[in-house]
Amino acid sequence: MIAVLDASQMREADRVTIRELGLPGMVLMEAAAGAVTEVVAERFTDEERVVIACGPGNNGGDGLAVARQLRCRGFSVDVALLVGEPELKGDAAAQLELARKFGVAIHRCGSSVSRLADLLPGAGVIVDALFGTGLDRPLKGRWAKVVALLNGAGVPVVAVDVPSGLQGSSGEVAGAILPRIGKPGAMVVGMTIDSVGGRALLRHNKPTAEGQYRHYKAIHDAVDLPILIYNIPGRSVVDMSVETMARLAELPRIVGVKDATADLARPLLTRLAIGPGFCQLSGEDITVVPFLAQGGHGCISVTANVAPRLCAELHAAWQRRELDKVTALNERLTPLHRALFVESSPGPVKYAASLLGRCAAELRLPLCEVAESTKQRVRAAMQSAGLLN
Repeated sequence: MIAVLDASQMREADRVTIRELGLPGMVLMEAAAGAVTEVVAERFTDEERVVIACGPGNNGGDGLAVARQLRCRGFSVDVALLVGEPELKGDAAAQLELARKFGVAIHRCGSSVSRLADLLPGAGVIVDALFGTGLDRPLKGRWAKVVALLNGAGVPVVAVDVPSGLQGSSGEVAGAILPRIGKPGAMVVGMTIDSVGGRALLRHNKPTAEGQYRHYKAIHDAVDLPILIYNIPGRSVVDMSVETMARLAELPRIVGVKDATADLARPLLTRLAIGPGFCQLSGEDITVVPFLAQGGHGCISVTANVAPRLCAELHAAWQRRELDKVTALNERLTPLHRALFVESSPGPVKYAASLLGRCAAELRLPLCEVAESTKQRVRAAMQSAGLLN
């Protein structure tokens, strides 16, 4: 499990790792950059030109390291350096020199927003390496203009650590924030680095009901897209109550919930409290049929990754109230539902997908390849469902 730290704790973790454990800061920067590079390489092709907006401090250094690593992978990269070179110190300054030696195009924009604007036409993706977890105040003035310009580019944005404008300890959005989700093509990729001293997308640690409400309201007020609450006490430690959810449902862009509580009274209680228009999707394949019977609308399914047709047929049969067919399909799928959660997801489902030739079964640490007994159980369940011979 990854420890979740606020901004000050993250700085202390970096200090301990560097000064007391002796792991150089450049190693941590390379690890952070490597994770960002993997995200970009997985989601985009090297035909997409990457513009990396680098600010002061180590977040800018991370961005410079990302630029070098992406260039080594064949990407076309332009770095918009939004501070004067003398402002980069230590590891960040070293990353600037390395980027130059590897032929990365460095554009010294300084305080000129117009120079940044000149780089954006034709960009396929933007990397936000402006502030990360170091920001403790609202973005104003020139930085607010930079954020507005990048948001207006209409291309995906990958944020290093956390989106610039999100305050790392409180999770609050004050003033401008990058990216403004809802602009054409915009997205956030939250980074988690499973290594000593790595940086993480900050989460609230067991918040109160009021904290949950304020957190989701802050997101709601900062974005233009519909928001689906994800209620999964097994991973977030705390369960969102029906009362809190009903309060959030009053906000126009909070449209539903992925419910992974396995509490089969919950969909009925939620429906009674909020009404039938609030979308309720089960996050537990094994309980999907009783979830539907209690007022749910559907499922965000793990099993559907390997048995999409069977899962779709089950839901279609439910909508037609063909209950005998629903029962038969549910019984056929149940051994597979169970097998895919013998170990932590997505280990079993990735192995199952590998048996179908859809992907490799490899995982990133701290997850690892599933045990041989799990493989046998997954294979048997897929055979029972008619997915394998």
